[in-house]
Amino acid sequence: MRMFGRLISLATTIVGAASLLGAAAMADVTPGWEAYQRGDFAKALELWRPLAESGDSSAQYNLGIMYDQGRGVGQDATEAVRWWRAAAEGGYAPAIHNLANSLIAGDGVAQDYAEAVRWLERAADQGFARSVYTLGKMYSYGLGVATDGGKAVALFEQAASLGNPRAQYNLARSYRDGEGVPKDLVRAAQWYERAAQQGDAAAQAALGQRYSLGEGVRQDQEKALYWTSLAAAQGLARAVEARKALVQTLEARIVDRVDRSVSGFRPTLPTQ
Repeated sequence: MRMFGRLISLATTIVGAASLLGAAAMADVTPGWEAYQRGDFAKALELWRPLAESGDSSAQYNLGIMYDQGRGVGQDATEAVRWWRAAAEGGYAPAIHNLANSLIAGDGVAQDYAEAVRWLERAADQGFARSVYTLGKMYSYGLGVATDGGKAVALFEQAASLGNPRAQYNLARSYRDGEGVPKDLVRAAQWYERAAQQGDAAAQAALGQRYSLGEGVRQDQEKALYWTSLAAAQGLARAVEARKALVQTLEARIVDRVDRSVSGFRPTLPTQ
């Protein structure tokens, strides 16, 4: 969401930004999706609007994305929320998630944590990983619900098992620090790696540090440089500094080998 950065600074990454437009879920939505991919937003709007007005949930969700991003229409958070709410009422999980984000951020709708939690629970019941993770953050911070660290970690574990990289990162931190679960550096490193493989910069930096210190993994400065370099390539400031320090301790041939490996990295993609 456009306003969501304000909440990030307030509550340290409650949820991710609005979903990118997903692949068409229904055959009659496909022509609009193809137009959208071509950058022909006016055509996508022309094709999707009548479907949305007739009650097609995926078209309603897509229209909400267009208003949120200002593609083919004037940017309008209130209109985006209107379409996401319509799709959410039809049970469409991505729209439910984005509606909950809007309620958390107060973007296009009055801020309401309790209502956001109710919507997140509906999407979580469908196994929508991002909503399961976000619900965990709500329990972690006590937003719309009573603070419950154990419940938060349980939700992080559920979302992490569904493949959500931010949940995997948060679960790794929980195991690292022993918050809500027994401290377990090996499991922490394993969850950091799963998120890092999906391209999560913070997880890559954390995994690099694990290898540098030998925490939960066998100490390996070459692997430390590899994961730290991947995070640095994404502009993560602490990783940039950590990489400089590692490079000074390693032979040039090792640094060159790592740099070649980094250039070939391709992240695995989450399913949601």
